[in-house]
Amino acid sequence: AGRILVFDDSYVYGYGRDPQYLCNCSVFEYRLFCADKKFDPTAIPRLKKALRVTVDWRKLDALPEEELTIVNYKWKIEHPPLLVRAMALAGDRLYVAGPPDLVDEREAWGRSTDPEIREKLKAQSEALKGAYGGLLWVVSARTGEKLSELKLDVVPVFDGLIAAHGRLYLSTLSGEVLCLGD
Repeated sequence: AGRILVFDDSYVYGYGRDPQYLCNCSVFEYRLFCADKKFDPTAIPRLKKALRVTVDWRKLDALPEEELTIVNYKWKIEHPPLLVRAMALAGDRLYVAGPPDLVDEREAWGRSTDPEIREKLKAQSEALKGAYGGLLWVVSARTGEKLSELKLDVVPVFDGLIAAHGRLYLSTLSGEVLCLGD
């Protein structure tokens, strides 16, 4: 699905849509997460039960998460205030970067002609192009705790972050490569 992921020996770290919204192409609420790499086949019947219920995200939103996904999350950050475009794992730290997330799609759903929503959607479009800069988060890979945040004047390209020799290198929409670190 083109989602950004990194992994170590035991876990997958990623940024993806909340499972209750996968049935709807208008609501894009995301989570940053760490999940077990190993798959539990006994979880499949739970998922099939929920999928028989409905394809209405509002009804799916009322179901317990274990009926919506077979992913075994170690931790997750629901609806972080950035749209993660770049991710790197270095030791026990997860680095994520992207433009700010300015729209609550649940609130905007079905209201595309509302002037207030249209302004927010316009601002989000501008943010994706780099108009508001970006954010870089450092997150504990073990706990999901946000350790620090840096406001950036630029936005990364998709998958444009690497960690090497104690530094972060970030490829930007403007064609530059930033070096962050010592």
